[in-house]
Amino acid sequence: MKSTRRGNIASAGISIVGATFASLSQMGAAADTYTDGYGQTWTYTVSGRAATLTAVSDKTLEYPAEDFPWMFTNDGTNYTVTSVGANLCQGWEALKGQLTIPSTLKTFGGNGAFTSCKGLTGLTIEEGVSSLPYRTFYSASGLKGALVIPHSVTAISY
Repeated sequence: MKSTRRGNIASAGISIVGATFASLSQMGAAADTYTDGYGQTWTYTVSGRAATLTAVSDKTLEYPAEDFPWMFTNDGTNYTVTSVGANLCQGWEALKGQLTIPSTLKTFGGNGAFTSCKGLTGLTIEEGVSSLPYRTFYSASGLKGALVIPHSVTAISY
């Protein structure tokens, strides 16, 4: 599966047109799984102790967004999530509450990570996050209140 990202970052004078990003399976990254305390199973790949979340097993499971696994321990090894895959949580309406995108998240591996997560009611983006890809929070209609975008965000695709 390939996705294409198009955009224009006018303030930085950068133009990205037709860049192609391969999925992790196409790049040959080995995947592993982690089951958290809620019974949710996450698929991830690693580079050192940095993890990329690539899939979630049950999008009907009621899950508090405050407990999103940005850091986790599996088989005695601590991991920090530094990237999330395209469409990771797309359509997961039972992901509910306030979501914080931590400064440790360095990249979104594609578009639509939280598309149609209608149970999200609040969003905090910490300083250090650098970009929000196309449709990251598209149709997350439960989001309410002010959104403060930190200075570290230099690209928002739409």
